[in-house]
Amino acid sequence: MERLEWIRERRRFAEIGPAWDDLAAGHLTPFMLTAWLEPWLDAFAPRRPLRIAALWRGPELAAGAILIAGLRRWRAPVNDHSPAFGLLAADEAALSRLTRELLERAGGLVLGPIGEGDPAGEQLCRSAAERGRLVLIEPLHATLHTRTAGALEDYLGGLASKKRSELERVRRKARREHALRESPLAVPEDLRSALDRLIELEGSGWKGRAGTAIADSRRTEGFYRAVARRFHAAGALRVSELWLDGRPAAAELSIVHGGRLFTPKSGYDERLRSLAPGLVLQMAAIERCFELGLSAYEFTGPAYDYQRPFATGERRLQRLRIDRRGPLGATRHAYHRWLRPSLRGAYRAAGRPGRPARR
Repeated sequence: MERLEWIRERRRFAEIGPAWDDLAAGHLTPFMLTAWLEPWLDAFAPRRPLRIAALWRGPELAAGAILIAGLRRWRAPVNDHSPAFGLLAADEAALSRLTRELLERAGGLVLGPIGEGDPAGEQLCRSAAERGRLVLIEPLHATLHTRTAGALEDYLGGLASKKRSELERVRRKARREHALRESPLAVPEDLRSALDRLIELEGSGWKGRAGTAIADSRRTEGFYRAVARRFHAAGALRVSELWLDGRPAAAELSIVHGGRLFTPKSGYDERLRSLAPGLVLQMAAIERCFELGLSAYEFTGPAYDYQRPFATGERRLQRLRIDRRGPLGATRHAYHRWLRPSLRGAYRAAGRPGRPARR
């Protein structure tokens, strides 16, 4: 027997956390687990009204959606620190019921980042179109990944010879001129110290100059520290570090989920740019994924040019906007479909802050 529960209180969401995580374990990314969602809500939406749909089949959770309620729209609980979002469902029947309930309850929906071809996103768009809703699919960015199943030698052989030679050269130079130590995908013994080092490295470069580093916001730093503690307690956190002459030169914060490695944060010492410590550590982490039998290294976040030579595939993300028909819905739909892209194009033409070319 199915029963749909609408949850508005954080306390109740915490109570169903184990059932939610059992269902979220099947999602492609770890970003729908409570270890990510609850710290995000604490940091970025502590007093925002929640609308959580929980579809129960007896004691089992069959589908779930967590959204933040606005005056006329419900939105995914995401911001610049959220690599992905999704609707959870055990099967097609549960997904169909969930999307139907969302469309009946919400005046409008704004969901994403969702991968192109995601079954939940496609089902939601079909259901919305059948009900005469206005549907807008906004392309976002691509996120890269490296397939690490198979033989490492085959992967290395497929890299562009110029990039492979460059990495080998800087590695030899680092070993020749410095005391080099790599610790890819380590389970940190002292989590606080490891996070301190990563946050300092991440804030020492262009993110620090742009004011977007973790350390530039108490809320953001509190969020990542809480996420790290939660995933560390679950045995899923990994920290990769590269040391030169006893000093940290690069670090990555990663989460193991579904046999894949997701890396939402990294940093490196830009004073050592000539040795490309970030790239050297990234390659060490990829190699370690092969050794451990993980299926993929997920770069996480927008794709940068310096990452592409080491990736074997990409996943394009999108945002879904769904509105009811009517003057207000039509106005919002027109703004996001035509006016906003034009304004964004003008902004980009005027220039925007640069991004690093290499690490």
